[in-house]
Order: sequence, then C-alpha cells, then structure tokens
Amino acid sequence: FSEESLALSRALGDTQAVVDALNTLGLVALMRGDYARARGIYEEGLSLSRGLGDTRRVAVQLNNLGIVDETRGDYAASRARHEESLRIRREIGDRHGIAYSLGNLGRVSALEGNFVEARARFEEGLEICRELGDKMGMCNLLNRLGLALFRQGDIARAASLCEESLTLARELGDKESIADALCGLGRLAQHGADPGRAAALTRESLVLRTELGDRPGIAECLERLAYVADPSQAARLFGAAARLREAIGAPLPPSDRADHERCVSTVRAALDGAEFQEAWEAGRSTPLREVVEALTA
Repeated sequence: FSEESLALSRALGDTQAVVDALNTLGLVALMRGDYARARGIYEEGLSLSRGLGDTRRVAVQLNNLGIVDETRGDYAASRARHEESLRIRREIGDRHGIAYSLGNLGRVSALEGNFVEARARFEEGLEICRELGDKMGMCNLLNRLGLALFRQGDIARAASLCEESLTLARELGDKESIADALCGLGRLAQHGADPGRAAALTRESLVLRTELGDRPGIAECLERLAYVADPSQAARLFGAAARLREAIGAPLPPSDRADHERCVSTVRAALDGAEFQEAWEAGRSTPLREVVEALTA
C-alpha cells in the first residue's frame, strides 16, 4: 500500500504525501532490520522536508534517523539526531513530539548505561503524555522507565510500571508494545530467580515479534531465553542470536554486554570446549524460522 501511495504521490507532485509514504516504508525496513534501506528512505524524506521548509516533518525524519543510528549502535549520531529533533519540536510547541524525542533520548542514555539521565528523560516525557492523554506514548514510556528503575535497583516500582505498560498495550491492541512489555517483565522475572515465568513471558513476546517481523526484537528474545535455558540449548540460542545480529547489523547494547558475556561464560564453563562450539555453530546454521518454531511450538 505504501509503495502504491508513494508512486501516486510522486506522479501528482505531492511532496508532503511522498514524505509520509516514505515514512511508513522506512518503518517497515527498520522493523525488518534492513537499516541501510531505512536510512536511505529517511534521508530522502529529510531532504524533501527541508526543501519544503516543513519543520514538523523535518523533526520526524530526524527522529527516525536517530532510531536507525541507535539500532545500529551509533549512539553519538543517534543522540545528535534526537537532540536536533527535540530542539525543533520545542520551538514549534509540538508536545507529542517533545515527549517522543525525550523517550528516544532516554533510550539512548539507557543503552549506554546512563540510567540516571534515562530516568529523567522518561519521567519528563511520561508527564507530558499523561497530560495529553496519549496512551500509546504512556505505554512505551512506562515500560522504558520501569526498566531504567530496574537497573537502578527499584525492583518493586519497576515491576508495577511494566505491568501498567502491558495493561495499556493490551487495551490498545498494539502488538509491538505488548511484546516490549512482556520482554521487560521477563527480564524482571529472570532477576527474581523465576526462570519458568521469565521463559513464558519471553516466548509470548517472541511470538508477537515474529508475527511483526521484528528481527532486532527476535534477537533480544533469543538471548533472554538463552539466559534461562540449560547449557546446551543456551549455547545454540546464543549462536542463533549472534548470527541474526550480524545479519541485520544490530550489535548488543553496551548496557547489556557485561551480563551477556557473563552468561555466555557460565554456559561455556558448563560444557566442554567442543560441546559448546558444536552447539553454538548449530544455532548459527539453523534457519531462524526453525529456531523460533522450536521455541514456540
């Protein structure tokens, strides 16, 4: 539909409609993990928006490019894009946009391990969304704030916020937000030494992310399931997740690397060298569809 819309908009010379069609196509490419295509699409949208002098659309495209940079692990570029987007949105009084830019800046801070800054950004954005009655924005920011509080040791409030996020997401029927909240709650369950609940929540998230074609999200779910699996299965899942991250160019965030490496080391120590390598390579060589089907059957 977006390809058809784009073709019609180009034929009509309707540049605003071209930008809007590109925006949706960029989102599809982003969800599929095709970051080169997403970046190219959003850069065209940004160039056209600047040509129009359409500051609102410029801010949107900067925000989109910031998300692409973040997912690719270029946090400095992502921060710069989001800060420029936030500046524009403050200038034009776009309060919805301000909240979303704050959420994305907070996410970059969280991925870098700066949870104090992340929390402040999330709380400011959440306050705006509550004032506006923006349930989708609230849903996303509640989950992100909950995970930031979890990393600061406030487990009880983290769980409450993530549960609130899940309730809102189910009310809205938004699969992406439901999947994010489920994965966050799975992380909390893992921390609370409840591997069965952690696995169940993460598998539910994996089903939704597979339906959406969300390959970065699938990689995260495979890693989270590996953390609560037996050593042999964990090694296979680590191998599958590593191959997927390599394929889409989405490295593990710095904030997760220490825990991830510790878990991989524990699994490696539980198996002899040959067993670990064999399981790892089996995970890498198995088609992703088969890996997911085995986990969700």
